[in-house]
Amino acid sequence: MSSEVGLVAQQHLNEALASPDNFTMQRDATTKRGHHYYTSQLTTAENTFTVGVAEVIDGKATTYVSCVNETLSNICDPRSVLNKVSSFMTDRSATEQKVNNILNEATDYTAESFKCSVHPLLQFSDVCKKEIVDIEKELKIKGFGNERQIFSSTENLIRSISKLIYKDGTGDPLYVPTYLREKGIINIPIVSFRGNRFNTLFFNAAGTFFFLQSHLMDYFKTSKCTLNFTENYIFNALQDDNILAICRA
Repeated sequence: MSSEVGLVAQQHLNEALASPDNFTMQRDATTKRGHHYYTSQLTTAENTFTVGVAEVIDGKATTYVSCVNETLSNICDPRSVLNKVSSFMTDRSATEQKVNNILNEATDYTAESFKCSVHPLLQFSDVCKKEIVDIEKELKIKGFGNERQIFSSTENLIRSISKLIYKDGTGDPLYVPTYLREKGIINIPIVSFRGNRFNTLFFNAAGTFFFLQSHLMDYFKTSKCTLNFTENYIFNALQDDNILAICRA
């Protein structure tokens, strides 16, 4: 069954790539548990198609080029597709730029090269996290009962508030949103954490400082008889002016 689905998908992709439209090719590599993978996609004005995901032996540009050609050859003539690629979208690594150069040499014209802007923002986020840890050490900010936490106290507060609103068990996803709506906050300015999303960290920090801190303190004082570990952490951290200043920054 899976092989039949694969053949149908391959035929569909072959028909899409036969169109006269130009494509943007996106590529990226990642390493998971000691295995290195490379993927490529083609985007038209309306759709994005995943050409393939393959394990590769190393992270060299020539290896990536071979991977692109091999995955395309499973569908159609690679050159017929590459001649319609008008632009590349990759990360900012020198290896990907070399891949662009090699692929351009094999085509009739030079495709534009665009770089993803997320990586500089990730680096900015990493620097911010490191500085927050250093600031908290200098100010001797404690862990509020969670001395073995892997994040800074500020980041742990932001993550804990997300748990409070969205996670059953440790959080209170039924009553907290109801309480906030009663206070006039219909759209809660906190999103659920998934991994280490830097945009979530910054967004939730702003939501915590500018919108929720006073309401959450009132909620704990008036609506709760006892606090669980997560709630107690939030309650104590929200009373620390240094942490609130970091959230605001």
